[in-house]
Amino acid sequence: MNLNDALLRYLADEGPSSTSLLAAHLTCPPEDLAAGLQALQQQGQIRAQPYRYHPEPLSLWDLSAAAARRLGAGRRRRLSPLRLDHHLGLQNLRLAASRHGYQDWRGARHCHAQGLLQPELWQKIPDALLTCPRGRRLALELELFIKASWRYQQACDAYAELLYAKVIDAVVYITPMILQKRLQMRLHNVDELHLQGYSILFPETLRRRFEVHALESWPVHS
Repeated sequence: MNLNDALLRYLADEGPSSTSLLAAHLTCPPEDLAAGLQALQQQGQIRAQPYRYHPEPLSLWDLSAAAARRLGAGRRRRLSPLRLDHHLGLQNLRLAASRHGYQDWRGARHCHAQGLLQPELWQKIPDALLTCPRGRRLALELELFIKASWRYQQACDAYAELLYAKVIDAVVYITPMILQKRLQMRLHNVDELHLQGYSILFPETLRRRFEVHALESWPVHS
């Protein structure tokens, strides 16, 4: 796959990205990347989107509407300021995971497609799926804010289905270190699971497969 095709594929899979993230993911010389971005922009396949109201004003590259349709990437919506940090944070996690030997990253686009194929099983769509160096298939959630307790109840119910079906081996929550203990407590307070119309006590063997890691120290050997 040549550089321009790789750029288009990455943007189709991961959505808007910065020049620095694209360079890191595609491991290409800056001059080659600049030439590729310029050529694709002139062809009308990508566009630059400025985000002036972000704490650090930046510009992201994304597919044009026509290119998104051609690549089956879905409708392109401008990211809200609240979603922007989460979106770019996932791309940084993908890069960190790759550098630590994690493989087979599947982002939101792939996960949503999987959910459409098996909606009865994929009642919770993870932020990403990936395989750790030991071969465990992980569902990844990037939590930059702590949600309401009922959201974690729903997540545990849905992920328990995937764990029992052996679709995934563990659920990995990644959150800023300052929020780590609060998130652990939120998950610890889920004492029941609701599966296929039944309520059961949350088995400790299953609970141990819900992991919480600090953003600042992830990836870990898992």
